Amino acid sequence: MKITETMLVSHDAKTVFDTMCDPAYVEYKSERAGITLLSNDVVTTDEGAVTVVTRGSMKSDVVPANFRTFVGSEIEIRQTVAWAEAELSERDGDGKRVGTFALDISGAPVRISGTVILETAPAGSQLAYSGEVNASIPLFGNMIEKAIAGVITDVLAKEASFADEWIASRG
Repeated sequence: MKITETMLVSHDAKTVFDTMCDPAYVEYKSERAGITLLSNDVVTTDEGAVTVVTRGSMKSDVVPANFRTFVGSEIEIRQTVAWAEAELSERDGDGKRVGTFALDISGAPVRISGTVILETAPAGSQLAYSGEVNASIPLFGNMIEKAIAGVITDVLAKEASFADEWIASRG
């Protein structure tokens, strides 16, 4: 099942990118999303590519009740966002970044993956996620994909407000 979420952030793309790669921000947004952070690693290459890997757990009450038997009372998630290095035009100031993301739910045959684009917008920047939810469960896979897609889209939609709050509290 395809998912897309596009949101506006009221800060420039470079500031938002730096925020999204800050381990303290990752801890902040995890807490705000109801995720207990278990690990949080940010790796930057000399060329400027950045990979953010987080692992956390959350109550499974975000999953519809009829699907909780597949995941238990808590779910453990692992999210990886790999941002490519900035291209030459991007280094000159617009801050545009392109990356990939993957989200795995431990113990459940569900995987969410796709692309993320952060770029300058008239009132700050735009963050756009596009991906797919895949559940390899016979008979129920489609229903689980739909339920998980709703949860993921809700969480992604909060990214802009989390980033705006974090940046404003630092400024």
